[in-house]
Amino acid sequence: MSKAGNGNVPNIRRRQLPNPDGVALFEAASQHISFANAAEELGISAKKIQKSLASFQRDLKAVLFDGGGAPIKLTEVGQIYSGQLTEIFTDLRRVTGSLRKQGTKGRLSIAVGATLGSLWLMPRLKQFEQRWPDIELILLPRSDSGVPSGDLQMILSMHRPRDRMIHLSASIELFPVCSPALLSSRPFNVIGDLQRFTLLHCDQGEEWRKWLRIAEGGPLDGYRSFKLSNASLAVQAAVQGHGVALASHITASHLLNAGKLTVPFKESTFSPHRMYITSGRELSPKALPRTFLSWAAEQLRDGRKTPPFGPRG
Repeated sequence: MSKAGNGNVPNIRRRQLPNPDGVALFEAASQHISFANAAEELGISAKKIQKSLASFQRDLKAVLFDGGGAPIKLTEVGQIYSGQLTEIFTDLRRVTGSLRKQGTKGRLSIAVGATLGSLWLMPRLKQFEQRWPDIELILLPRSDSGVPSGDLQMILSMHRPRDRMIHLSASIELFPVCSPALLSSRPFNVIGDLQRFTLLHCDQGEEWRKWLRIAEGGPLDGYRSFKLSNASLAVQAAVQGHGVALASHITASHLLNAGKLTVPFKESTFSPHRMYITSGRELSPKALPRTFLSWAAEQLRDGRKTPPFGPRG
């Protein structure tokens, strides 16, 4: 008898189990009662399924199908095997679902400021709740005291946060946005056309100055501008047709997708700010915050896929 650890035990175990690909193909074919429908579900050809299942039956030394026509007819042995596999696959899906839900139940508090809260998190909150209905998100106002509040903190900052664990960081690429109605009423053909509109901003105009230098639009003094208290108000003012704001995928992707904003010019610049998601302590591997962080990273990747640049005029 072979001793454990000599390399033969895994091979013995494999011989005791059927080919997993064959099992999956047979389960799909028997459930659909059609090689064609099973092929469509699995993304392979019906001919390949039939060839693989012929080999699978030889390995089992059993005949599972009664002929090869359509619809599929199972032999008595095939019917018994199909019924047992259905129970096994049902249990497997249930166990796998339970495993994936570990660490996805409970309360999670997030401290977030007005801009990220209103322009990034709130538009995506319903999607998060639908995906993880057993996680209760509690949104807290971001503290300026330097003491982290909440399990996670969402921050826009020019400086790397100190004394905190940084779990996610994203650069902010800025481009001009305006309402489609404003663009259609007075089309933009060249950068100088922006002089007919109000440039909306929440800083001292530095971001627009940087963008105008890159776009060769001249000094900011030649443009009408209006300062608002935060980026959220600037973007919302652009939605309402009050002028042109600088926004990013983080602050405007949902509005671009909804057709509430459009991008008149392709030139862009990077903000001195970055988006950070932090915590005041190290997170355990199965902690609820890690579920949120994984989802946030996915959302940021998807947001950057939004094509922001539409045709001019």
